[in-house]
Amino acid sequence: MLDTVNTFFSPQFAGQSNLFEGLAIWKDEQFRNLQGTIPVIFLSFASIKSDNYAECIEKCKELFVSIYDEFRPLLEESKLSATEKEQVASVRQSMAEFVAQSSIHHLTKYLFRQRSVKPIVLLDEYDTPFHEAWLHGYWDKFVAFLGGFFNSTFKTNTYLGRGLLTGITRVSKESIFSDMNNLEVVGITNDPYADCFGFTEQEVFTAMDEYGLTDKKEVKRWYDGFIFGSTKEMYNPWSITVYLKYKKSWFLLGANQIQRVGWWTDPSWRMEYCLEQYLCVRLCLWGQEGVDLRWSLFVHQLGEHCEQEAWFFWWTRRKNNSPFEHILWSIYAELKRIV
Repeated sequence: MLDTVNTFFSPQFAGQSNLFEGLAIWKDEQFRNLQGTIPVIFLSFASIKSDNYAECIEKCKELFVSIYDEFRPLLEESKLSATEKEQVASVRQSMAEFVAQSSIHHLTKYLFRQRSVKPIVLLDEYDTPFHEAWLHGYWDKFVAFLGGFFNSTFKTNTYLGRGLLTGITRVSKESIFSDMNNLEVVGITNDPYADCFGFTEQEVFTAMDEYGLTDKKEVKRWYDGFIFGSTKEMYNPWSITVYLKYKKSWFLLGANQIQRVGWWTDPSWRMEYCLEQYLCVRLCLWGQEGVDLRWSLFVHQLGEHCEQEAWFFWWTRRKNNSPFEHILWSIYAELKRIV
């Protein structure tokens, strides 16, 4: 999703209208005029993984340096003060942690001055390094580092036009984002953007028509299982894309290093399954009434209360609009079968 946002707004893709012609967004002149006109800083924390704090910080620094290198020609054209030139030069692998924390903040300032438009900052898989920090025991130190980065980049940054963060874990303003009270959290239980979290049924059927596929009833049976807010009949884009490509049914219970189970329905495909680190299903949930699921729960809080751990699977997949308990038991039964 963020690749598309970057491609639409970034001046790097200015004039490439062919990428969007024929799409709904291109029908509106207001949006057509925006294409390729707003600076975009695109970061991804997908590769920020390590079993120790020092290496994780080094990977963060490497990412920030690569972003500066991407904009280096533009920065050289900018009229920077002597102090600002020193700041740009200080963004290197050996920089101090406090320099890394504020590096993207400074870059937004330079881009705004150069383009006279407040830039967009995109951050994909924001929560990947947090999962690593929790799993490997350096949570507190790492939260302190990235907390400073988030504050500098997204909260106190007057040069920021828009910021967009994506991840598999719901943003919890009560924990790692305690200093950021200006976030708008859009989760799967909210109505805003509900039809943007996946493919609508009409989009799926239109794609099938273009690919010459006719078994819409079977596709609906397999993949129509998500509810976002009050919007029903939503389809997983990855599953549909794989189906369109291979014309085979595909099912994967997505997760991360906390728990992972995957299997393929076609026996000719490789079967693979594993459980890692933590299983967020507890039998004691069964039969309990009035279970209060905390939507602000973050990974480091898993294990505190078993009734709070069930949200992880519920958040992952709501198959066929089934009741919550039925989903948990279905998953548990499948785990028992394959382990």
